[in-house]
Amino acid sequence: MFVRFITGDDLRRARLSVNRSTEEVAKKVGVSRITLENWENEITRPSVNQALEVLVYCHLDIKPLLKQLEALKELFDTCQDGDINKPNARRSSKKKNHLKKAKKLTETTENKEFNYANEDTDH
Repeated sequence: MFVRFITGDDLRRARLSVNRSTEEVAKKVGVSRITLENWENEITRPSVNQALEVLVYCHLDIKPLLKQLEALKELFDTCQDGDINKPNARRSSKKKNHLKKAKKLTETTENKEFNYANEDTDH
């Protein structure tokens, strides 16, 4: 997830600050010129690594950005549940028994249908 720390305008200003063409920067980062232009026009977004590569290639100091990313990572770490192996733990229902009740209801209905089917064949 790339939070909008770096906008397309930031990428464009960085590129222009070192008088580089979109072709040169795109080649250095390993993407097409069109892709880089899409980033600058905010049609698509680069990955964090790609955005950092552009900034480093343009000789910009990325330490403040890295500090923000580290702070964000720490924030996410404090928000996580203790057991990270439980998928969707934060979105699960507070009523843990609702699925058990639905299963019992389904089983009861199936048993009734089975009993009705047997009654029809017994006659």
